[in-house]
Amino acid sequence: MTHPQKISTEQREPLRARRKGLAWGNLQSTRHSHTLVQQRRAMDSIALQLNERKSKGPENSVINPATTSSS
Repeated sequence: MTHPQKISTEQREPLRARRKGLAWGNLQSTRHSHTLVQQRRAMDSIALQLNERKSKGPENSVINPATTSSS
């Protein structure tokens, strides 16, 4: 069997994307895109938490376990 790296991306990616149920094209690898999605979700959740703390007030804007548990 040929090595996965030796197969061209045009042959490999449509099959892999279909298997994962992804609708995106031109993915370098589904594993790589998955880590990017996880990073983006983590950034979004952090941004949401910061926005919530800002809306509560300046005293709650500091990222601190004590302030988050007391609120």
